[in-house]
Amino acid sequence: MSQTTVNGQHKPSTPEDSVVGSGKALRASTGSPAVQEPSLVTKTVDMDREAQRAEQNQALFAQRRDHLLGLINHTRAILDDLSGKGRHSLVPHYPVTTLKKSVERASLRRPEDGHITIPAGSAEAELQVLQLDLKSYKEPTHASSSSLATSSTEPANDNRLFDQLLATKLQECGQHLEKLRTRISDTRSKVLVTGDLNAGKSTFVNAVLRREVVPDDQQPCTALFAEVVDVEQNDGVEEVHGISHPEGYDRTDPRTFTRLDFRHLREIIEENEDNFELLKIYCTDRREKSHSLLHNGVVDITLIDSPGLNIDSMKTTALFATQEEIDVVIFVVNAENHFTLSGREFLTTAGKEKAYVFIVVNRFDQIRRKDRCRKDILEQIRQISPRTYEEADNLVHFVSAKQCLHQENTDMMPDFIRLEECLRSFILEKRARSKLAPAKVYLHNLLSDVVSVARFNSELGKETARRISKDMQDATPAYDRMLKIKEQVLDHIDKTIDGTGDDVQHRTEDELIHFIDNLEAYADDVEWSGAFYVLQYARDLRNTIYRSAAMHLNRCEDYARDRAVACVRNIENMAATCMDVPPSIDLGVVASAFEGDAGTTQSRSAPGKGVTKIVPMELTEFFDQADKAEIAKEYVPSLALMSAGLVGYRRMVSQGWRATNSMGMSNAGKLAFAGLTIAGIGIFFYVLADMKNNVERKILSKMRAHLAEVGFVESNVDRIAKNTRRVLRLAIWDFQNQFAKILGENKAKRENQQQEITKAERDSEIFAEMEGKAKLLDAEVERIDLEMA
Repeated sequence: MSQTTVNGQHKPSTPEDSVVGSGKALRASTGSPAVQEPSLVTKTVDMDREAQRAEQNQALFAQRRDHLLGLINHTRAILDDLSGKGRHSLVPHYPVTTLKKSVERASLRRPEDGHITIPAGSAEAELQVLQLDLKSYKEPTHASSSSLATSSTEPANDNRLFDQLLATKLQECGQHLEKLRTRISDTRSKVLVTGDLNAGKSTFVNAVLRREVVPDDQQPCTALFAEVVDVEQNDGVEEVHGISHPEGYDRTDPRTFTRLDFRHLREIIEENEDNFELLKIYCTDRREKSHSLLHNGVVDITLIDSPGLNIDSMKTTALFATQEEIDVVIFVVNAENHFTLSGREFLTTAGKEKAYVFIVVNRFDQIRRKDRCRKDILEQIRQISPRTYEEADNLVHFVSAKQCLHQENTDMMPDFIRLEECLRSFILEKRARSKLAPAKVYLHNLLSDVVSVARFNSELGKETARRISKDMQDATPAYDRMLKIKEQVLDHIDKTIDGTGDDVQHRTEDELIHFIDNLEAYADDVEWSGAFYVLQYARDLRNTIYRSAAMHLNRCEDYARDRAVACVRNIENMAATCMDVPPSIDLGVVASAFEGDAGTTQSRSAPGKGVTKIVPMELTEFFDQADKAEIAKEYVPSLALMSAGLVGYRRMVSQGWRATNSMGMSNAGKLAFAGLTIAGIGIFFYVLADMKNNVERKILSKMRAHLAEVGFVESNVDRIAKNTRRVLRLAIWDFQNQFAKILGENKAKRENQQQEITKAERDSEIFAEMEGKAKLLDAEVERIDLEMA
């Protein structure tokens, strides 16, 4: 350490002494003329004016701050309503149209890993604060997408994912509003010094302090965050606190930090073997309050020396998070490298909240073509932060921090002094801009996004209500038809079944009665082979009656089947007029219900179907003793007469001849006996010819009696009618259940659609109201004039 002589005594020199000397040396080197000292009265008046102006500024600052705090509270309330945490249960949807536009403008590419990459220089999206981070978005795979949404389509999965990301973003914004409230309520000002690797951030901090506090080197040194604060905030004790858990730090509680030696500060910052998250450096700046940034006497300042961007991913992420909690960003850029991609990204992110960024172009003394370098860097700033570009004279400075730190008398020194003056003015005199402008800008951007999101959701609600209403309107005729079918058919299904059954019953009864009444018609089809084949004739006639009975029963069953199928098809056709996929009925089951079901196990082609158990099978059962006696009475006389005429003709003639001869009547006797014989033969053949009719009448009479006795008509009419009703009930019962289920589903669907319409219209109104409130709040934010304070 160098020494100076004061009053004849040697005294070690300090960095603060060198600062004073540097000021004198600077004036001597520039040849500035001596300035006459102002009078005491003038100084007093100026001090009073300065104090009065400072007091007015503080009052205006407090007024603007309180106004902003109120707007933050109102914005938080709208944000809670938008995210569904307020009075209304809402699920906001991300403006997919906006996203698609930004995606198209950005010419998004999807590599094999599925991540979306945005080319450099992409156009800025419509949303600012609520804009999704598409670079970190990965398309859901087929396996994972199925678990995200109810729909199997990929766009629906994407929309669901975007909505989830929006909900997360709204939650983050709510947390950031709390940080904003805390930040602007805090009387201190936090100044973050950041930049790319090896840009000279630590050198700049030391130059502002006019002493080497944080270590610097040609290679990157800072590996953790170091907060430099005025020693007066630690009761005048100059020391370093190593902090592992910043949220629980209390300088009065030694358990929350570790005291460290200034001499080991370089090693601690570079290595950080104890894994400190933060260093708190309390240091002394003995310059006058009018020149010192740290020891200004107005506001407690915290200078935060940060790791360089991309020193590692975790520290870079922490740096992005830290910028949200500070008031002023000083971005140090290497004049030789200009802005890197990481620097552009950081400034773009910070610019969404902070209207102005203090930019220090360091190592400008190393540039030979300074005008060209200045022009190129300013053009880059114009693209990255337009507001900073507009205030470039006060916010952008081309300096050499190293020369200032080592107090080299060069032409760069005035530029650094002007930088300090602008920085003091920006942080202290224009405190409303440095302290409150970030909150104002963030509120404006956030409220603008809320307006966009609310407007999108309001229109989406209207469109949803219109779409569902149209769907309901298109489905109403079919639904009304279903109700009509239910009321006219299914609610009276018993009447339908009974009506069909009655029709089948009457038709069957008429058919069978007509059959029995006209049995004689079927005898004409039976061949009469003579009296000697009377038994065969009887069997043939009986079998013909059997076949005819089976035929009529088949016709009755066919009619019953056709009527049952027609009834079912009629119901099916009615259902098809109001259903895309009506309930199905197995018509094969309906038809097969009448197969082989006529009171017998024989097939439909077997003779005597339906009568084999109720009509006699043996011919002898047709003729009892009375029938036989009657036949004998009719046939024996004629047979005897014929036999007498044939067998006894000779004897009778012989005897008669003798008598006539004796009486003289031979010719007349011969003629008489001949006539008798002829008459007997005639009577026999007459009786023989009528025998077919007698046998036929007897057989048909007996069959009618037996059919009536066993209830042939009644039993088959009852059987076919009951079978018709049974099969209809079975078929239509299943159809009725399916129809009722579909009708119930349609009714529930319409009720849900009506609820969705009501909800969509209500949500649309809520979002529209929210949009109006956000516009009013945004207008209030814009009316806050921070230039007056």
